[in-house]
Amino acid sequence: MAVVRAMAAVKEHPLSAALRVWAELRPEFTDAKAVASEEGPGASADELKKCAKWLQQSITKFGASAAVADEGDRIALQQVAEEVIKAFTAVVGTLLALKKNAGATLIRELRNAGEALTQQIEALGMAAGTPGMALAAGKALEKTKGIERTATNNRAAIRRAILQCLAQLRDGQRELREALKNSDLVGQGSGDEGADDEDDDDELGGFDDVLEPGERRVVEALEASTTALEEALKLASQSCMSAPAADGSVPVSVAALEVAAAQGAEAVHAMDSLAAHSIGGVDAEEFAKSLVKFGRATDGLTACGLTAIGDEGSETARSMACSVENVRKALATMEAED
Repeated sequence: MAVVRAMAAVKEHPLSAALRVWAELRPEFTDAKAVASEEGPGASADELKKCAKWLQQSITKFGASAAVADEGDRIALQQVAEEVIKAFTAVVGTLLALKKNAGATLIRELRNAGEALTQQIEALGMAAGTPGMALAAGKALEKTKGIERTATNNRAAIRRAILQCLAQLRDGQRELREALKNSDLVGQGSGDEGADDEDDDDELGGFDDVLEPGERRVVEALEASTTALEEALKLASQSCMSAPAADGSVPVSVAALEVAAAQGAEAVHAMDSLAAHSIGGVDAEEFAKSLVKFGRATDGLTACGLTAIGDEGSETARSMACSVENVRKALATMEAED
């Protein structure tokens, strides 16, 4: 529907056909019933790179032509634009071929890649004959080069999704550690006397940042659980690259890794909520709701196959379960003290 509305809103330009091509093919990139397979896709990374190179060359030529085109050059410009559309269609067709045997994570990456590329080609067409032509051409080229880095198999797409979860988790870790550090600094300064006290309070965030003993135990337990989750996600990421055994079997199946990526994302999202409800003071009611979601997601991450990895996987699973339980105990203790 969003694509249809965009088509209705955008006026015609030399590259308008790109939006029509994507509107027709986008419904094919659905992951509603996708089942990841160990079998290869219907196209190769080399094929995708070849089509992307063709599109890059076409965009460069279009940008150069459109920058100097006048009314009398419209036919020549349209011929160059048709070359861009042909190359764009080849890229989208290759993305569609890569969908064969793809699971939800890979399909989502392919769809996002096609969507982002379409938007840049659309912007390039709209910019033809305007002062923004050079900038639009540069952005379109950058996005086209990015297409070459699109994952072309399930394991690569899943690993990329897990690494994105890790990056998000580490941002949350830093926030929690800074909150604990700031609480210490503010607490130390709260007993000082003198004319500079007010300025110091402003720099450190004020007395509201001081965590009560019970709150501090909750935040410390939560920070420890981020470390356990980090180890679990790192192990899942490493499992994406595990080489098949001599008989062709793999330590962790693509289907299990697909679940790991989904549950890992849910766990990190829940962790973000937990951090939001604990920094600056623990909101016990909202924290408890997010903790239920966090526990459910980490259980799912464990059940997906961490224990199948071997001793390291089992130990990581136990550590994560223990860390979540410690957060529950710290919260219960804090509420009992209140």
